[in-house]
Amino acid sequence: MKNWIAIVLCCSFYSIYAQSPNELETYKKKHPNSYMVILKHVQEVTIDVINKDSLAISIHHYEEKIYTNKLTSSFSGQASLQYNSFNTIKDVDAYIVNTSDGKTKKTKVKSFFTKDVFDDAIFYDYKKEISFVYPSIEEGSKTFLEYNEIVNDPHFLGNFYFANYSPMEVSELVVKYSPSLEIDFKLFNADSVKIDYTLSTEKKYKVKKWTYRDGKEYKSSQDAQDPRYYLPHIIYYIKQYEFKGATTQVYSDVAQLYKWYYSMLSKMKLSDSNEMKPIVDSLVAGKTTEEEKVKAIYYWVQDNIKYIAFEDGMNGFVPEAGSSVCSNRYGDCKGMSNLLVEMLGLAGIKAYHTWVGSRDIPYKYKEVPTLYVDNHMIVAYPVGEQIYFLDATSKQLSFNYPSAFIQGKEALIGIDKDHYLLKEVMVVEAEKNYNIDTSYVSIEGNVLKGKGVAHIDGYLKYSIMNYLQNSSVDETQKYLEYFLQKGNNKFSLKKYDLKNLYSRDKELVINYEYEIKDYVNVNNNEYYVNMHLHKGLNDSKIEKDRENAFENSFTVHNLNVVILDLSDKYKVKYLPENVNFKGNGYVSEVVYTKKNNTVVLMQDYIRSHLVLEPSGFAQWNEMVKILKRSYNESIVFEKK
Repeated sequence: MKNWIAIVLCCSFYSIYAQSPNELETYKKKHPNSYMVILKHVQEVTIDVINKDSLAISIHHYEEKIYTNKLTSSFSGQASLQYNSFNTIKDVDAYIVNTSDGKTKKTKVKSFFTKDVFDDAIFYDYKKEISFVYPSIEEGSKTFLEYNEIVNDPHFLGNFYFANYSPMEVSELVVKYSPSLEIDFKLFNADSVKIDYTLSTEKKYKVKKWTYRDGKEYKSSQDAQDPRYYLPHIIYYIKQYEFKGATTQVYSDVAQLYKWYYSMLSKMKLSDSNEMKPIVDSLVAGKTTEEEKVKAIYYWVQDNIKYIAFEDGMNGFVPEAGSSVCSNRYGDCKGMSNLLVEMLGLAGIKAYHTWVGSRDIPYKYKEVPTLYVDNHMIVAYPVGEQIYFLDATSKQLSFNYPSAFIQGKEALIGIDKDHYLLKEVMVVEAEKNYNIDTSYVSIEGNVLKGKGVAHIDGYLKYSIMNYLQNSSVDETQKYLEYFLQKGNNKFSLKKYDLKNLYSRDKELVINYEYEIKDYVNVNNNEYYVNMHLHKGLNDSKIEKDRENAFENSFTVHNLNVVILDLSDKYKVKYLPENVNFKGNGYVSEVVYTKKNNTVVLMQDYIRSHLVLEPSGFAQWNEMVKILKRSYNESIVFEKK
């Protein structure tokens, strides 16, 4: 839906002054590498108790910016505000102040455009956007934005970021609330910054205020953790409130959060098992162990139900009935999880709805027992003391592996109406995420010819399976040429054979043949061959000015072995030195061995960490430096 709408502009309660030349020069000097400085970023939250079932929650937003770089003339001036079914935005007032020849001109934004927001990953999501444009932004321009937000449900309050990717002079959160409310909060990433906090009273309200001044400009980095891991911010929430002697719990603790989640489960429509039961019976027929039955049902859901994210207000928290998901052959994470729980139940197997956050969410349930902790639903299947976490939305994923994006996360397992468990999802060890590649190579003139076999398992295997199972012959050839490439860009894949491409529970095996032209260098009677056909860490040096931790999707064990056949025609004159480097969470080894008429190079790399903190960057770069030196070395041999 697209509508042009007129917004009634409200009067700001902040004093507005146009920038002076001195002010502009002050910020240009203070932040020479920034094109814009946020002068004020303020949210004032007001919470009143209406009755035992209702609160009035409003947030007044105010933001003031100054543009300090001539390049801002190319800035489009586009801005937007988003809202959904849980909040409403109104009274938007936006304008720009420009100064020329000592005169100031204030220009109000008159047109606001409201439209639906579509996310490629979500089939339906009630999300709206109000967009508008500040006219004539130039060096020295100041923009002002002010609006009110109404929060429709207390479960969706609230967070505030004190800093972002532009310098922020003053950021302030004010929470005014009735004394009959109990408000709690937790600061994140605030240990190294000074955020002033005060608690006071103002007329009928208690007032909590947090103020941060002279906020630095944070930097984003490739393969970094989510900004929630490093930007200073706060989550504040309502624990409970009283009205006429009656207490209403909102987020008092994890138990209360679970109670709310379970109330969403109780709103599910009843399933009709007539369609599911025959499917379950056929899947478990002939299976002798419970694990075999679980795998059969789990893999059927993965293969036959299409994942389609669907978010529709409170319905986004209520799973679809399993029979509906089964009949439709599609569902979101909640619907697919519910289908799996119900199908396992029809087979007489206990499994449980489980809430979990993806790894881009840093919070734990006991830190902030709110909706901010999780964003996904899976299934927990217990076997004795071990719990298997089954995610039907992750195609090709084995029963033995959780989804990569929830490794190490805390999961909330719903046992029944009154009982739950908190369990940490395992991080899959490197030895289960391996790529063991062995090449047997020989020399024909200046051409290196090879036969190889790669054994692959774990998350790397699943990504390969997902791609190749839906690829044409030409696409498969191109992908494998990229994946198996060795030596240089003259690598040519001649043959390949894939085994276990459609098996979740067996390692993927790739047998292949290749050649690399002009790879062998000859000088008089001496032959030079760089046996480092795989230089996986050659370009992995971390830049000096990087501030953010480096995040990997999963642990890994890469073992590359090259066996060069020299027959009895050549003798080795020089073998490079071996390398053995042990870092904090990783090991890299290079070993040359001469055996009879062969030279063997073994490159072994094991990375057991998911996140490399900045304190470990120097050690990592030292390893890369040593490996690059090794990568450039060649063996030397001559004819006998």
